[in-house]
Amino acid sequence: MGDFDEKSFLVFFITNDKRACQKQAIILKMKKSFLAFLMII
Repeated sequence: MGDFDEKSFLVFFITNDKRACQKQAIILKMKKSFLAFLMII
């Protein structure tokens, strides 16, 4: 039950707040590339 509730909540959250999710994804990508940049140096 907990698994199902979590999934349905995620779907609900994503469909209702796609813009925020896209922002978070962009921020995550930037953080990852920044970390990779630091690793290279």
